[in-house]
Amino acid sequence: MSTLEKKRFNQWTLLAAATGYSAVYCKKVVNGDRSQTSKGGRVIMDKYQEFLKLINA
Repeated sequence: MSTLEKKRFNQWTLLAAATGYSAVYCKKVVNGDRSQTSKGGRVIMDKYQEFLKLINA
Protein backbone atom coordinates (compact mmCIF):
# COMPACT_ATOMS: atom_id res chain seq x y z
CA MET A 1 0.00 0.00 0.00
CA SER A 2 1.36 3.39 -0.90
CA THR A 3 1.18 6.30 1.47
CA LEU A 4 0.15 9.72 0.36
CA GLU A 5 2.34 12.50 1.60
CA LYS A 6 1.42 16.13 1.68
CA LYS A 7 3.21 18.13 -0.93
CA ARG A 8 4.98 21.20 0.25
CA PHE A 9 4.24 24.13 -1.97
CA ASN A 10 6.19 27.32 -2.14
CA GLN A 11 3.72 30.07 -1.30
CA TRP A 12 5.32 32.44 -3.81
CA THR A 13 4.96 29.89 -6.61
CA LEU A 14 1.30 29.37 -5.75
CA LEU A 15 0.70 33.11 -5.58
CA ALA A 16 2.45 33.60 -8.91
CA ALA A 17 0.34 30.89 -10.54
CA ALA A 18 -2.87 32.39 -9.15
CA THR A 19 -2.10 35.98 -10.17
CA GLY A 20 0.01 35.68 -13.29
CA TYR A 21 2.83 37.76 -11.82
CA SER A 22 6.32 36.43 -11.12
CA ALA A 23 7.08 34.72 -7.81
CA VAL A 24 9.82 37.25 -7.06
CA TYR A 25 7.43 40.18 -7.62
CA CYS A 26 4.79 38.52 -5.42
CA LYS A 27 7.32 38.05 -2.63
CA LYS A 28 8.47 41.68 -2.85
CA VAL A 29 4.88 42.99 -2.77
CA VAL A 30 3.92 40.89 0.25
CA ASN A 31 7.14 41.79 2.09
CA GLY A 32 6.60 45.50 1.39
CA ASP A 33 9.53 46.06 -0.96
CA ARG A 34 7.13 46.94 -3.81
CA SER A 35 3.89 48.92 -3.80
CA GLN A 36 0.85 47.10 -2.44
CA THR A 37 -1.50 49.77 -3.80
CA SER A 38 -0.59 49.42 -7.47
CA LYS A 39 -2.82 47.44 -9.82
CA GLY A 40 -0.68 44.30 -9.58
CA GLY A 41 -0.02 44.82 -5.89
CA ARG A 42 -3.74 44.89 -5.10
CA VAL A 43 -4.33 41.67 -7.08
CA ILE A 44 -1.46 39.94 -5.27
CA MET A 45 -2.58 41.11 -1.83
CA ASP A 46 -6.19 40.03 -2.49
CA LYS A 47 -5.05 36.52 -3.46
CA TYR A 48 -2.64 36.41 -0.54
CA GLN A 49 -5.48 37.22 1.88
CA GLU A 50 -7.56 34.43 0.29
CA PHE A 51 -4.69 31.98 0.79
CA LEU A 52 -4.33 33.01 4.43
CA LYS A 53 -8.05 32.40 5.01
CA LEU A 54 -7.75 28.92 3.50
CA ILE A 55 -4.68 28.06 5.55
CA ASN A 56 -6.15 29.31 8.83
CA ALA A 57 -9.58 27.75 8.27
